[in-house]
Order: sequence, then structure tokens, then C-alpha cells
Amino acid sequence: ATCPPDVVTYNSLLYVHSSLAARPFQGEKGNAASLAESHSNDAATVLRAMEERYVRTNRPDVQPDTISYATVLHSYANVGNAKAAQRILDHMETLSQSSEWKGRVEPNTICFNSTLHALSKSKENDAPHRAEALLQRMERLAASNPELGIRPDRISYSAVIATWARSNAGDGAERAEELLQRNWSEYEEGKNDHVKPDIITHNTVLDAWAKQSA
Repeated sequence: ATCPPDVVTYNSLLYVHSSLAARPFQGEKGNAASLAESHSNDAATVLRAMEERYVRTNRPDVQPDTISYATVLHSYANVGNAKAAQRILDHMETLSQSSEWKGRVEPNTICFNSTLHALSKSKENDAPHRAEALLQRMERLAASNPELGIRPDRISYSAVIATWARSNAGDGAERAEELLQRNWSEYEEGKNDHVKPDIITHNTVLDAWAKQSA
């Protein structure tokens, strides 16, 4: 007898595609980006197949879970596809408010940070503003719904700072430094003990100033 695929099977396949999207392809330098993008799209295709199978069969053992969506989101982050990553995050939030999906799909800090990472790798002009808006959304959720466990951490701030630092915005360095100062204030005032900046964060701001003065 054959054993039909379940959510564990699907999630394992999603993990493979996500890992391949993150892996540099030796000897394929010219095609590395397109290959990675292809694997992230393959992951999204598998996720859609899961959703369709669940709708068709109503089998709980094939219903996608937080890991399913977070894995696809991470694969999009690896290739800098910020719009697709944000779509997945928004979809997760919508599902989490549905009685059918509540407790099954719950976006968390890692999901938000993956989306911020996607924005930091994106070359879209509005990426820094979208990243800062997403950080503010995390801060609002931390204040209004602490039970969700979503709150910015050092990774969150570092990703937004990096998005400003890598942008072509004329005030990119100033915005990056403003965020660094806000980051320190949050930590020193005891508002959030998970946001202490590290040397990488400081170096990112220094790089932003060097880029702006070049």
C-alpha cells in the first residue's frame, strides 16, 4: 500500500527548494540568480498544491501550517523577492484570523524578519520605506497583542538599517543612523532587551556614510 503525502512530506520538499534557493551554484555564476529564483518559485508551487489538496480533500493532515508558509517566505527572502515575501506574510496574517486556520498558521517574529531580510536585498526604490513600515507594524503588534509573541529584535532593526544603507536614497545614511539611535534608546531604556545593536549593525551604518560621501 502506498502512503499518501502529508504535511511533513510537503514541508520536507519545501525545505529542499528553499535550501536550493539559498545555495550558491558553483560553476553557474551567470545563472545563479535565475536558478535560485526558480527554486523559490518551485516552493511556492508546492505550497499552492498543498492548499488546493486541502481544499479538495478537507484532510487535516495535508493542511499547510506555519512551517509551510514560513519556508516559502524564507525562500523568497533568499532571492530578495520582497513583494512575494510580503504577500505570503499578509496571507499568513489573514489565515491566522480565520477559525479554520487559527492555531495552524500563526506568523511570528521569524516570519517578519524574513520579510525584512527580503526588503534589505530588494533593489526596489520604496524598499526602505516598506521595511520601516513593517518594523512599525511589529512594534504595534508587540504593544497591542503581546500574546502573539511578535516583537522586533536586533535582527529586525539590523535588516531595516541595512535596507536604508543599501538604498540609493539621498538621506539613506541619515535614516540608517536615526534607526541605530532609536535601536539603542529602546535597549537602554529597558523597553526591549532583545534589540541591543552589535558590531555588524554599527558597521552597516558606517558603510552607509562611506557610500554617501564617496
